[in-house]
Amino acid sequence: MVALLKTTCTEMMTKNGYTDPKMLLKEIHDMIGKPKIMHISVRGKQYVVTNVSDPPVVHTVTNNI
Repeated sequence: MVALLKTTCTEMMTKNGYTDPKMLLKEIHDMIGKPKIMHISVRGKQYVVTNVSDPPVVHTVTNNI
C-alpha cells in the first residue's frame, strides 16, 4: 500500500475510514486505466510491490517546414 499510495493500510483505516476490505479504495479506483511501472519482489509464493512510478513520457519531435 505504501508503494502505491504513499500511505500505510493503518493510516487508510484510521485517517480515511476505510474498513471494508471488499470495497475498492477511491485512490486505487482513480488509477484504473492509467499506466504505472511496478517493481515487484518475489519470494516463494509471496509478491510485494516495492516501488510504483509513472512511465517515462516520450516526446515526438516533428520538423514541419
